[in-house]
Amino acid sequence: MAIPRTLISIVLAALALGCNARTPTLNFVKAGEGGCADVFLFKSTGDSREFLWVSADKKKLNLPDKGSKTFEIADEPDGLHVKIDLWSGAPKFQPYCNCVSGGE
Repeated sequence: MAIPRTLISIVLAALALGCNARTPTLNFVKAGEGGCADVFLFKSTGDSREFLWVSADKKKLNLPDKGSKTFEIADEPDGLHVKIDLWSGAPKFQPYCNCVSGGE
């Protein structure tokens, strides 16, 4: 199984910034999930230091009104963004789908 370029990009970006890079645990919990807008979904780990988020452009990806559609993220479809954000500590405010920003 090939490692998705998205995950490689995250690790390389953290190393380039001189961050104390860590490998994502991918241990997401139901309590840390949500979404908003047309298609923006996220899920976090129990400690809220790791977030997986997906943004999908409904028109570009020709998403159905009902049902589901599968994508190969390694192909990097136009209109689909998948990212893992790693935080050194839990953000003070919910970082996604929120009108409040604490600059953190």
